[in-house]
Amino acid sequence: MASFYANDTNSFKVLSSGGNSTITDRVQIERLVKAVSYATVGLIAIIGNFLVIFMVVLSRKLHTITNIFVVNLSLADLVIGVAFPLESLWLLHLDVALPKWTCTSVGSIIIIAVGCSVSTLFFVAMNRYVLITRSRAAYQRIFTPCNIFLMIASTWLNLTGFLIIPQVVGYGSLGYDLNLELCIWDPTHQYDLYYKGGALALLTLPLLLSSICYILIFKYIRNHFKNMASHRQSAPIATNRRMDIIITKNLLLVICAFYICILPFVIAFCSTGFSSSPDTYGYVASYLGILLGINSCLNPLFYCLKHPHFREVFSCVIRCDLSRVPLPSRILQRVLPQPDRRSVLADLSSLNTNTNN
Repeated sequence: MASFYANDTNSFKVLSSGGNSTITDRVQIERLVKAVSYATVGLIAIIGNFLVIFMVVLSRKLHTITNIFVVNLSLADLVIGVAFPLESLWLLHLDVALPKWTCTSVGSIIIIAVGCSVSTLFFVAMNRYVLITRSRAAYQRIFTPCNIFLMIASTWLNLTGFLIIPQVVGYGSLGYDLNLELCIWDPTHQYDLYYKGGALALLTLPLLLSSICYILIFKYIRNHFKNMASHRQSAPIATNRRMDIIITKNLLLVICAFYICILPFVIAFCSTGFSSSPDTYGYVASYLGILLGINSCLNPLFYCLKHPHFREVFSCVIRCDLSRVPLPSRILQRVLPQPDRRSVLADLSSLNTNTNN
C-alpha cells in the first residue's frame, strides 16, 4: 500500500509501503494505461463540449431556456475534460515530488464539476417536466431570468459549499487519495466518512429527483394519448409539443448515460470509506473514473446526433458552411461575408423560433 512522504509543506510524493519507492512493472503498466486513458478521454471531452458551446453561440435557434442548462452541463464536462489530463500527470509522476497545490486544485475542480453536472441534469429534467405538463404561462413564471441565474449558480455552489470550503479551512484535506491513486481528497483524514457519505447523498438525490420528473413526463404523455383514444380523436399533436417530446426523449438519454457512467464510480469511491477492504474498492474506482470521464464525451454525441436542432447546426459546422446555420446569432452575422448576411436576414423574416423550448 502507498503512503505519503512529505518533503516540505508545499509538495509531496507517494511511496510504496515501507518507504520503498520501487514500483513493480505491473503497477507501472497499469498507471500508464490509466494515464493514457484519462488524457485521451479528457481531450475528447474538451473538443466535444467546446463544439456544443460553439454551436449555441452560432445559432439563435439554440438560444432556448433548456439550452442554458445544456451549455452549463457542457461547461462542467469541459472542466472535467481539462482536469483529466492533469490527473494523468499525477499517475505518471507519483515517484517525483510535485507541488501539492496542483493535486488540490485538480481534486477541487473534479468535485465541483461532477456536482454541477448532477444538479444541472435535475434542472433540465424539471424544465422539461414543467414545459410539457404545465401551461406556457406557468413555465415562463418559473423560469424567469432571475430564477435561471439562481439555478445555474446553485449547480456550481452545492458541492463547493459542502465538500470544498470546509476542507480548505481545515476540516479535511483536499489532495491525493491513496486508494484511488487520484487527486480528490486525503482518505486518512478523520472527516473522510462524513464527506463520502455527504457526497453520496448529494449526488444521488438529484438523480433520483430527475428520474421522478421523467417518469411523470411519460405518464403525462401516456395519459394524453389514452384520453385521445377514449374520445376517438386522431388529430396530430401540435408541432411545438411534438418537438418538445422528441427533445425530452433525447435528454433522457443524457441522464441514462450519466447513471451508467457516474453512479458506479460514486458507489465504489464512497465504499472505500465504509469497507474493510478499501484498497479493492479504490482499485476498481480508479478504472471506473475513466468511465466517469467517458460520460463527458457522450453528451456532445447525443446533442450532435440525436437532438434535432443541434444536429441541424452541427451539419453546417462539420461542412464548414456557416452561411447555412439556421437563425445565425449576431456574432456569426458579423463574420459572415456580406452576401451571406443579406440572405440570412431574408431567412430571418420567414422563420419563427420558439424561444421557450
